[in-house]
Amino acid sequence: MQSATEEANLLAVCNLDVTALNKANGIREAITQVKSGEVQVIRDKYCPKSRKEPSNPVWNSIKNAISRRERLYLQLQNQFRGDEDRFFAFFTLTPDQVLSKKKQKRGENLRGMRKLVEAITRMEKDIVVQKQHSQYLESHGQFSMALWQAAWGNQNDWEVWRQLRLETYN
Repeated sequence: MQSATEEANLLAVCNLDVTALNKANGIREAITQVKSGEVQVIRDKYCPKSRKEPSNPVWNSIKNAISRRERLYLQLQNQFRGDEDRFFAFFTLTPDQVLSKKKQKRGENLRGMRKLVEAITRMEKDIVVQKQHSQYLESHGQFSMALWQAAWGNQNDWEVWRQLRLETYN
């Protein structure tokens, strides 16, 4: 027996003009979906506009997919300054990293989106810890971008993370 709330939600879903987000087969397609505005259209249509507004039943099932694409795109914009060639080259697996023979034959082998997005938080935490080391602090204990750049040049956080041999994708 369904509760009145469950029945109302079911009716609401049935009456929705559902706009679907196409499956992204990898990070290249996910970036394309954000750039094309497809992800924003879905967010605008289903995401609650305020905390007080009730959530659209569809939003709960798609919010993670939307968030992953947006977080990935932010890495492209913020860490790689929008340079897609550099971004995709960085996240391309070497032949010895590709475990599947099928994937090796397909050509371009980019890191998986879910694992990459999940690694963002680990990378950011590791970089914060690294920036707290004394070699990057001024005499009064504040982080110095000049000292950081003297050590790492113009490398972004992903590149530094790799150089530190902390890069992991679980």
